[in-house]
Order: sequence, then C-alpha cells, then structure tokens
Amino acid sequence: MQPRDKLRGLGLAELRTYGKVTIVHPGYDRAVITFPAYDPIHPPPNPPCLQPPHPPQPEGGVALRVVLDACHVITGNQQTFLASDITGDNPIPTDVPILSTGTYYLHLSDKPGTANKYPVVADFRAWTPPKSVPVHWNPIPQDSPRRLDLGDKYASYSASAMSNVVKAKDGRCIITEFPRCIQNAHILPQDQIAWFKLYDMDLYCHNPRALINDTANGLTLRSDVRECLERGGFVFFPLDPSTYLAYSIGLNDRHYAELLHRRPVAMPERVSEFFLYARFAYNVLLNVRPVWEEHGVRVPAALLEAEKANARAKKHHDTPASDTTTTTETSNEEGVDTTDSEAQDDGCPQQPPPPPPETSEEEEERWKARWKAQFPDLNEESVNPPDTKIFSHPDTLRIQRLADVYMAKNPQISMSSDGSRLHDDGSTIYAEDRESDVVDGD
Repeated sequence: MQPRDKLRGLGLAELRTYGKVTIVHPGYDRAVITFPAYDPIHPPPNPPCLQPPHPPQPEGGVALRVVLDACHVITGNQQTFLASDITGDNPIPTDVPILSTGTYYLHLSDKPGTANKYPVVADFRAWTPPKSVPVHWNPIPQDSPRRLDLGDKYASYSASAMSNVVKAKDGRCIITEFPRCIQNAHILPQDQIAWFKLYDMDLYCHNPRALINDTANGLTLRSDVRECLERGGFVFFPLDPSTYLAYSIGLNDRHYAELLHRRPVAMPERVSEFFLYARFAYNVLLNVRPVWEEHGVRVPAALLEAEKANARAKKHHDTPASDTTTTTETSNEEGVDTTDSEAQDDGCPQQPPPPPPETSEEEEERWKARWKAQFPDLNEESVNPPDTKIFSHPDTLRIQRLADVYMAKNPQISMSSDGSRLHDDGSTIYAEDRESDVVDGD
C-alpha cells in the first residue's frame, strides 16, 4: 500500500499576510480597530529598461470598501473619511480598491480634526440600524423573477422548522460546499432578540411571527466555519450585484483566512440583505478594541429592560413548576408562622397584571402601522411600482391569517389524489440530522 503525501497545514499554501491596517480615532489618538491585510496590491509593470535590479517587496492591504463600511458602523452611521494624518488634511481617495498597510485616522466629514471626540460604537446593541442598507449591499438583482415568489415559498415555515428547512434548501455549506457536519447558522444571533424586536427586524422576515428564527435569517455552514463566524473571524461582503464573498477581518483566525478569505459564497436568495448587513456590523464591532466601551455609545435603556424581561421569562420557563409553588415554613421562638410565600403580603407593591394578549385584528393593525413607518416611500398604491427588496407587505399578517383559515377549512387543496401532501412543510427534511440539532441548538 502506497501512502499519499502528508496533509499540509493551512495558512502556508496561497494566502500571504502583508501586515495590518489600523484605524485610529483622531480625537484620542488611539487605535479603534485593526484589520489583517491579506489582499495583494499589484503595481503597474515597469518598462523593461526601467526594471530594478532587485524586485520590490510585494505590498498588500485591505479592501477599502470593507474598511469604509466598517467605519460607517463604528461611528453610528455618520459620514466619514480616512486620512493619513491626524488633522485630516490628507484624505485617502475613495477610488483606491485596496487600502495599503499602515495607520489611518477616522474623521467625521462635518467636523474633522483632533478636537472632535466623537463617541464610538463598541457594542452591537448600541448600534442603530439605518433605514436602508448601502446601495452596494444589493446582491440579488432587483428584477429577479423569483422575488415575488419568496414570500409564498417561505412564509409558511415556523420558527421551529427553521433549522431543518435551511439545511435542506442549502444542502451543504454555502462556502466550503461540505455536505456533512453542517449546521444552521443564524445571521443575526439568537441572543440579539431584544435588538431584533426593538428595531422591527421582523419587517424583513418571510414569516414575521417566526421573528429571529425566520428562514430569511438562516444559512448553512460547516460547524467549524460557523464557529469562526460567531467569534467575528469573517463577514459576508457583496462583490457585485450577484456575488457575495467571505472576507476575513479577525486577527486571530489566520488558518481560517486561508480557507475562507475572498471565497465566493452561494448565498441563498431567501436571505435578507438587511440581516447580512447587520451581521457585518455585529462582527465588525466584535473586533473593536474593548477599551472603547468606556467612550462608546450607550445601549438604549429600552433594550436593556427588554433583555432583563427576556432573562426573567427564560428563568421562569426553565424553573420546574414544583419549584415555583414550594413554600418554606419556619417558626420563631414565639411560635409565629413565618411562611415564605409569593402569595403572602410582604408590604411591597404588587406587580400589575400583564396586559391581555392582542387580538388578531390588533396585531395586524400594529404591524401595518410599523410597516408604513419603516417604509414611508412605499405607502402609496402604484400601477407600476418600482422594484424593491422587501419580503413583506402592510397586509402580510392579515393575508397569512386568512390563508391559514382557508387551508384549515379546505385541507384537500394541499393533498394529491392519494392523500399525500403536495407542499413541503419541513416535517421530513433532514431526518438524520435531528439528533445533531439537539446538540447544536439550531
């Protein structure tokens, strides 16, 4: 038996590290974020008569568009520019594709210089998303004939079906194309549900009731690649209107940069580009130096309260019923009963009862009002409306409710003549992966 060559370690095969690009706050003269430089800069060739005796050292850097978008997030969506000097007198041209290695100062366009000690966003929860993503974050052609079909195709999938549906539709890791050891990766992490609700992200879902577990927020990655995404090792970035690339931004993921950096991604059409942009912001902010939390934009109080409420609800849900009703009876020396019970009046003000749940009509009206506030330019009816990239509609919830009622009354329309289902409800998707879903939680 003839052995094959031993596998080489990743990191030495193709990708070269050229150094780093460091972004500095001019008001504090302190580094905010540092990017690893993996992109080569190809200088124009010299005529043969001017060839140097020794070839120059290769140069590299980071894609300027990636850095500018990251700076836009870090400053809370403000207009910015980069300069090679702390005063902002030497701005970097925006038509340079690769920002070469070195140190650059991040200035606000309306007030450059050292006097502006603008706050830095160092926590994703403190980042307010823009009303729309930058124009170059449009990977799906706006005239795609399938766009109108996406809502019908994915609106029926519940939150619990998300993992199986996503893995079945993608089939394999969308970057490495591995068909095994794959997991459903949330684009916006599940623990950001309070942020998701605060900024009405359900408006970008196929099924608004699925919230952060909607199929528009899920994609399939190999398990280790998913872990790299979770720790901020790379982002998804649009190359052109039809292509995304995986782009490495983590300083401590050199080996995964060899595997993933600038690799084309088979991005599913169902995925919302708004969620991808939010994940870009999330991973960029994971790489901001922790020291900036003290000078950073504060997390909204409403979001902090929502997180506390979610934690209380989770604790209550995870507590066995017997634990919530147990009382501890003790007696003092005088024989007085000091039963510790929630029902006992301890003099503290009682919490008001929770408000009654919304009716379907109330929920639909609230949805419609939020939708129109989020998309004011799309409120008027038009004979020839412009192409948009929105999966929802002011009447999404009402139409979905009516469709559910009709389907319940007429189950035969979703069955073939032999009684089998015609529509994929996710019940038979990837049955062999159900045990692994329990392990990875998705």
